[in-house]
Amino acid sequence: MLDTRPGERPGVEPASELSLHHERIRARGVNPYVYWTVRAVLQPFLHLYFRLRREGREHIPANGPLLLAANHRSFLDPFVIACCIRRPIFFVAKREL
Repeated sequence: MLDTRPGERPGVEPASELSLHHERIRARGVNPYVYWTVRAVLQPFLHLYFRLRREGREHIPANGPLLLAANHRSFLDPFVIACCIRRPIFFVAKREL
């Protein structure tokens, strides 16, 4: 007989706190206060350190659907992209990431 705690299913590992946090974020979305605060802190640093230039930003609609496909050159790409676009960005990734 398998020893399980109440509420657990036999043969299924209990979810870690991190995976529960990820599920909550997927369901509710990112806290906008955290998003805009982190962006406000990172944006000046990224623009100064990497000397970013934004070309063609006027072609990006202010609202409505938009799909950006990036050829990642580093792990910083999502942060740089988020700082160069004037609207909130949501990322799509495999569940394993």
